[in-house]
Amino acid sequence: MADKTITRRGRLQGKVCIVTGAGSPRGIGWSTIKRFADEGTRHIYAADINPANFVALREAFEETYKDAKITFVQADATDESAIQGLCERALKETGRLDVFFANAGIFGPLTPYDQTPLPDVVELLRVNVGSAFLAVKYASTAMTEVNEASGKVKSGGVVILTGSNSGLCGSKTGMGYSASKAAIHNLAKTGAYENASRGTGVRVNAIAPGPVGTDFLPAHLQPYVSTRPDIFCGPAEIADAVLFLASDESIFVNGQTVAADNGVTGGLYLEKLLD
Repeated sequence: MADKTITRRGRLQGKVCIVTGAGSPRGIGWSTIKRFADEGTRHIYAADINPANFVALREAFEETYKDAKITFVQADATDESAIQGLCERALKETGRLDVFFANAGIFGPLTPYDQTPLPDVVELLRVNVGSAFLAVKYASTAMTEVNEASGKVKSGGVVILTGSNSGLCGSKTGMGYSASKAAIHNLAKTGAYENASRGTGVRVNAIAPGPVGTDFLPAHLQPYVSTRPDIFCGPAEIADAVLFLASDESIFVNGQTVAADNGVTGGLYLEKLLD
């Protein structure tokens, strides 16, 4: 994808954010971190289970963003104590938590159901649904904390979950993966409902990307990223949609799944989709 000229509008000015699944230079998490920093975030906690790229990513971030801080944390997004501790750390160190982008997840085998072992499906549900649930649980609680010294004068925040368009319309194979993403879309609805009933001011939404040219994409599909731009996009396009959900521009968007797939979920290109 071509580089974009970024117009800084301060849409997240002074906000404190957590992003999981943030350790890949070609990933949605890392692209989102850069968009958040473009828009004025004060402090970003970037978490990933694999710390291999942390040093290089920190150097790249600090070279570009002089007025924002980033903290890399090695953490398993399905570890309850780790996610609780990360939210509490943000409160202790910055006095607030405003955005939690629950982007961590795994991809399952694209095999027919009669060739898919049950343990594979259970693991997909454990990681994808479990990590999203923990994000809603602990980020929602942390976002209710008010701290006038940090500039946060009222309860509220935004939790964003990474789903998939396959969780909205299914797919030819990979039933377990599609089911795990469908559950995430429902978590966004029920998480929003519960927060609204408690009056926390916390919004919960999900993003549903189509195929994205990241390391997550199976190798046999990578060539199509450049040859089929109508269906395949880069992580920057998804990051733009996440930024919208994180900002006050989406203040009346709650309990929703936003499909960022160029209309595939709506029926566009169906005659062209790959088998």
